[in-house]
Amino acid sequence: MKKLHRTGTWRRWTRLAALAAALTLPLPAVAGAATPAEQLNEVFGYIEELHVSGTSGEALRDAAIRGMLDELNDPYTAYYDEAMWKSLHDAYEQVMVGLGIQYAQTDEGLRILRVYADSAAEDAGLRAGDVVVAVGGKAVKSHPLEEITNDLLGLEGTEAKLDVLDGASRKKKTVVVTRRAFHIPSVNHELMDGGVGYIRIDSFSGDTAARFGDAMWTFANEPSLTAIVVDVRGNPGGYLDAARSVASFFIEEGPLLHTIDRNGVEVAVEIEGGGKVGLPVAVLVDGNSASASEVFVGAMQDYGVATIVGAKTFGKGSVQQLIELQGGGGLKVTIEHYLTPKMNPVNGVGITPDAAATHPLDATATALREVGVAKLRAELRSYETVVNGATFATIVNVVREGGRVYVPSQALAALSGGEAKWDGATSAVTIDGGGRTASFAAGSGLLLKDGTGYIDIGAFAKAFPNASAKSSRSSVVLEWSDHG
Repeated sequence: MKKLHRTGTWRRWTRLAALAAALTLPLPAVAGAATPAEQLNEVFGYIEELHVSGTSGEALRDAAIRGMLDELNDPYTAYYDEAMWKSLHDAYEQVMVGLGIQYAQTDEGLRILRVYADSAAEDAGLRAGDVVVAVGGKAVKSHPLEEITNDLLGLEGTEAKLDVLDGASRKKKTVVVTRRAFHIPSVNHELMDGGVGYIRIDSFSGDTAARFGDAMWTFANEPSLTAIVVDVRGNPGGYLDAARSVASFFIEEGPLLHTIDRNGVEVAVEIEGGGKVGLPVAVLVDGNSASASEVFVGAMQDYGVATIVGAKTFGKGSVQQLIELQGGGGLKVTIEHYLTPKMNPVNGVGITPDAAATHPLDATATALREVGVAKLRAELRSYETVVNGATFATIVNVVREGGRVYVPSQALAALSGGEAKWDGATSAVTIDGGGRTASFAAGSGLLLKDGTGYIDIGAFAKAFPNASAKSSRSSVVLEWSDHG
């Protein structure tokens, strides 16, 4: 037995020694020091050719790219394969695939708020005001909104069958829509009551400069124009040149921003041949106003050509370059950080507004007051809010209970230009505005529901002579005059 054990041991160690020898026999190396890129390519080649897993070159490439990006610890530098690269460009240019409608949920179904030009929905004859009551045979009211939304989405060339209540005739019809690509304009504009030119920029895209110019030209020919309000709330950014083009309508010349590269070299990006408006201007911002939006906002604030209203911006103070790769796909690479014209940092800190207002309706009302509007009118619908004639996606919840109509105290405070505060000692909500302060408790106009204080609109109008309120089945209309 001992002999057999020794023989087995000798053979095992002989095999291990052979394996060890095989592991330590190097392949011949190419003479000379390799650059990091050459060494990476060399390692890539050996693993692709020799590794027992047989992992594909594409998988190894993707893993190597992920490793390099992880080392940078930069959320804004990214690699995109061919499909993602196309999606990125489509997103920058606001090109989508689908039906081509904007909608909101109501008691009847999905109310179409907007049909985009040159879209599948337009071809199918759908119009704003129509209500989608079923999708693919599923009743909208009987299924979760998320499920219905997923049914509306689909690949280009596929069909969606919609049961629609005609907004004008109220007759029901069935429409089959073939999904295809459509473009969402980055700029929309409306003339508000009080002579305010309202311009919303959803992103700084390829069409932004031209569309913003069209809006400004339209307003320039409007004799009742008294002010401009530019809204970049929720605008994630986009092209730097688009932000410069928009800023040049208000700033004649000077730096738009200062960039600082990896070597600490500072360069001013200039505005040349710009103009000025000569009217009060306000810019609306929130925590999702980022990147190119902050470039625009920072310049408007530093030059003193606009009052910035809303909440502190996102704080993305870096510049990325888009690079198309020869083998397909592309890179988005951070190449610089930037400072505002007055050398104020943005990255990680954002831009603090001149007039703070966190509630969306409060921000809109504050912006109008900042540019001189004294009369405000807000129509609260279940799917949108109309302020001085301009439509906003903001939804203000209205409660109808016991024959009374209640609106959140914050919304009423926004209208009055004051504040709504909870007084724990008296279990009441106080609202100030128009030189008055009123207190609302249970039994005198206050309704507490789901942690929110709602005020009876009749009690509010009675407490504030500057206010008026009325309601119908479909909406609540609130009016306020700063002059009484």
